[in-house]
Amino acid sequence: MSVLIIMLGNTLFLLLLANLVRAIAFNLKEMCEPTLLQNSIPETKGKSDIYSRIDGRGNSYYFCLSALCSASAGFLFVINNYLPMILCFVCTLLATLLSSKFAEVDTIKSLKKVTLIQNTKIYVKDLKHAFKFIFKSSRLKSLLIMSSLLSSLLFIFILLQNALLAYLGVPAEYFGILHAFALFVSAITSRRQAWFHKTYKNRLLAWFSLPPAIAMLLTGLFVVVGLNIYVIYSAVVLMVLILAIVRGPYFTLINRYYNSFSSPEINTKIYTSKALLECLARAMMFFFASWLLDITSIAYALTIFGFILAALFIFTLEYMKTRLGLKPGEYKSKDIEFRILK
Repeated sequence: MSVLIIMLGNTLFLLLLANLVRAIAFNLKEMCEPTLLQNSIPETKGKSDIYSRIDGRGNSYYFCLSALCSASAGFLFVINNYLPMILCFVCTLLATLLSSKFAEVDTIKSLKKVTLIQNTKIYVKDLKHAFKFIFKSSRLKSLLIMSSLLSSLLFIFILLQNALLAYLGVPAEYFGILHAFALFVSAITSRRQAWFHKTYKNRLLAWFSLPPAIAMLLTGLFVVVGLNIYVIYSAVVLMVLILAIVRGPYFTLINRYYNSFSSPEINTKIYTSKALLECLARAMMFFFASWLLDITSIAYALTIFGFILAALFIFTLEYMKTRLGLKPGEYKSKDIEFRILK
C-alpha cells in the first residue's frame, strides 16, 4: 500500500502518509512474526535451538535478497524512475499472497464478534498487564533497555553512514554497493547465530553493543582530526563491517532471549511492549541525530553519538550483571512468573 501511494502521489502529504502506513505495517510484522514462529514449533526439547535455526535461515535469505535489491536499485532507477518501485510493489503482492496461506496456530476459543471499541479495551488491558510484568521483572527490564539501545543503534547507523559518505565526497552510486556488501556479510553471520550464542554466551550482548559504538566514536574522531583519507576510508569500511556482523545474528538471538520469558499467554504482550519501547527509543535517537546534524558536522555528530552510546551501553551492561544471564535457580519468582498478574 505504501509503495502504491508513493508511485501515485506527488505531494509531501502523500509521502508522509506512505511512511505512516509503512511504519504501521512493519511494526505489526515485528510483533506478529516471532510469536507466529514460536507458537508454530511444538513443545519439545531444544525448542529455542529450532526457533533460532529457522529464524536465522530466514533472516539470511532476507539479507541476501535485500543486498541484491540494494545493488540493482540504482541501475534500475537510471533506466526508469518507477522500475524499483514497481518491483517493490510486486514483492509486496507476493508477500501478501504468502501471508494468506498461514494456518491458525492458536486455538480460537470463541467466534463471538468483537467491536472495535471492545477490541481496543482488550488491547489496552493486555498492554497494561505486560508493562506490570515488565516493571516487576528486573530481568525483562534489563533486556528491554538493551534491545531498545541496540535496535536504535542499528537503525540510526544507516542515516549516519550515508551522511558521512556524502561528507567525504563518495559518489552516490557506491552507497548501494557498500550497503549490499554489508547485507551479504549480515546474511553470512545470520546463519552463524548458533556459533555466536555458544561462543560468547552471557557476554554476547556486550560484544554486540560496545564494538559498534566504539567504531563509530573512533571513525568520527579520525574525520575530526583529519587523518589521511585512506585511513578514514578504511575506518569507515571497518565500522560498516562491524555493524553488519552484529546485525546478522542480533535479531534472531534477541528474539530467542525474549522467548525464554514467553508462554502462549504472554508472547504477544511481550513483543508488543518490545516493539513499542524500541520504536520510542528509535524516534528519540532519530530526533537527536537530526538535531546534531543541524548544529554541527557529521564528523562531530558521529563522535558524539558513538560516545553517548558507548556510555549508555556500559551503564546498561553494569545494570544487567545481577539481573540477566543468571542460573535458573538464582532468579526471583517475580522475574519469571506471569501468573502474578492474574
